[in-house]
Amino acid sequence: MNKLKITAISPLKVEKTDSAGVVTPREDGKANREYFIAKFVDDSNPFAIKEQTRLFWQQHLSDNTATWGALSYDRVKSMIGKTCPGMVCSETVEPYEIDGNTVNTYTAVILQSENKASQFKALGHPLASVEAVDEEVENFDEL
Repeated sequence: MNKLKITAISPLKVEKTDSAGVVTPREDGKANREYFIAKFVDDSNPFAIKEQTRLFWQQHLSDNTATWGALSYDRVKSMIGKTCPGMVCSETVEPYEIDGNTVNTYTAVILQSENKASQFKALGHPLASVEAVDEEVENFDEL
């Protein structure tokens, strides 16, 4: 298992916020979720200079409120400069378009104990072949 170093995180934001800072309620009646972006670098590879970003969202509960899972903003913020088990994965995904070009690869940060196929799907890029990548990263106890 690789070690990823968290190098920075963005300020905490709220979905559906306009440039003036006004939050627009969601049409489905659910609570607006908070989110942030964290930057990671592969600390186990001295040649991996490029940072990889990962978006973290609150999840909706059955009562339509929003809550953080195990990785809240404060918890991830406290880990800046520290390492955690995980990997930067580039996988073949279902084709999608970027600026009129069709592509079929996507790169994501997968943390230990997360299912790779589930994470790629949650990011909007389902794997092209789930059978080929049916692995789960275990015991993410260090965060």
